[in-house]
This record gives sequence, C-alpha cells and structure tokens, in this order.
Amino acid sequence: MFFFFQGGITPRIQQTIKKSFDKCFVPNCRGGRIDLVEVKQTLSVFFIPVWAFGSPQQMIYCNTCENFFDVEMYKDWKRERNNNGRSNVIMVNCNACGHHVERDWKFCPNCGSKMN
Repeated sequence: MFFFFQGGITPRIQQTIKKSFDKCFVPNCRGGRIDLVEVKQTLSVFFIPVWAFGSPQQMIYCNTCENFFDVEMYKDWKRERNNNGRSNVIMVNCNACGHHVERDWKFCPNCGSKMN
C-alpha cells in the first residue's frame, strides 16, 4: 500500500493592522512596502488550509518578497538605522542559492551551504 501526504505548518494572515507603513529591509527586495499583520499558525494538507491554531501574533509582512518577520527584528533594524543614519541590513543573501538569511547564521537553511 502506498500513501502520499503533503502538508505543513505556515503563518497565515488573519488581518492587516497597518498597511504600507515602511520599506522592506531585505536586500534585493526592490523597495517593497511592509504591513503589520496578525497571523495564526495554520496546518495545510495538500496546500489547503485546514486548521488555524495557537493565539494570534503580530508580524511584519512584505508583499513583494513575501517574507514574514518578527516585530522585534523590525524594531532592531529601525534602531540601528536611526543610530547610524543609514540602513544596516540584518538580512543577507546566500551566495549559493540567493535565499534571504539572517546575518549571524552560520549555514543557509535553504541549501545548507556555509555562510561567509
């Protein structure tokens, strides 16, 4: 007997709290606008959302690069930018696959190659 299952847990936007309030801080995002959203973790089976669980949490979402970010990460980036007068990027791109990775990570979570 053969059984195939495709599923996963992803954040799903429940509501938008504040729309287009700043630029995305991911390099190569081409200046996408970010939204403050309320999300719930959602179980999807065969790409169909089945069950939202847990308490809602606020996150930052970019419509251009389609990334979710923790609100604290955004606050840290904003604080660094205000202190230095320019943007200090807290995300970098993997040299092997181009995936967005936090700058203090040692390995890319997408392809596994070592970060510089």
